[in-house]
Amino acid sequence: MTLLEVHCLSRDFTVRGFFGRGNKILRAVDDVSFSVAEAEILGIVGETGSGKSTLAKMIAGIQQPSSGWVSLSGEIVASRDLKLAKPVRAKLQYIYQDPSASLDPRWTLKRSLHEPLVTHTDLSPQLREEKILKLMADLELPSALLDRYPHEVSGGQQRRVGLARVLLLAPKFVIFDEPTSGLDVLVQAAVLKLLRDLRQEFGLTYLFISHDITVVSSICDRVAVMHNGSIVEIGPVNEVLVNPKHPHTRALLAASLRIGGARLTDDPPAPRERET
Repeated sequence: MTLLEVHCLSRDFTVRGFFGRGNKILRAVDDVSFSVAEAEILGIVGETGSGKSTLAKMIAGIQQPSSGWVSLSGEIVASRDLKLAKPVRAKLQYIYQDPSASLDPRWTLKRSLHEPLVTHTDLSPQLREEKILKLMADLELPSALLDRYPHEVSGGQQRRVGLARVLLLAPKFVIFDEPTSGLDVLVQAAVLKLLRDLRQEFGLTYLFISHDITVVSSICDRVAVMHNGSIVEIGPVNEVLVNPKHPHTRALLAASLRIGGARLTDDPPAPRERET
């Protein structure tokens, strides 16, 4: 069953010239459409500047699309004219590439974990505390960390706390933006295993954004390849990676093989632009 549908989504940015002359419109995402089935993991892969993070932020309601719309369980959650309603926003969550981005450095981890429950639920302080402690145990986070500040815990623990903030709201759909970026191979493997376990335990559906095609191939059911703001190929992971149809997909795979399956290092493409 389809859970998320993205229809003709585009995003333009205006780059102003000197004294207002020669303004240009840069199209970061160009008429993108796809759907994600319930309990599926769809990977979005592409080099830096391909538009994948802009696409993810529009789906999450962080950035407003220039055109097109997004629906979750048949309900419009993002468009040019509509903002995400609070009850819907809780069901569609975005996890930033930088795990500290969702943690206020002035707050203890305990306060950061209570905040989404205070905002989106009417649970009592005792029930909030019980819910937080149970989830921390599930994520193998010691309760002693609750009184610490973000800078007092490791990057891996920050990532797990960021996950906890999202899972406390029982989302249906979670967007991960480069969740393994900057991690060594062993820590990457641990993070991917955790995401698989959480998917099974909580019945989650993921959109997994990455420039690392080998990571995408290890966790995703399907993969969409982005280039210059558009999806140029989409299909089951094994089909796309074993028998790629588009020249850009073949180029990404070749680049990955040349550098040992680590990072894709293509230069960012020039955004599509037009004078205004």
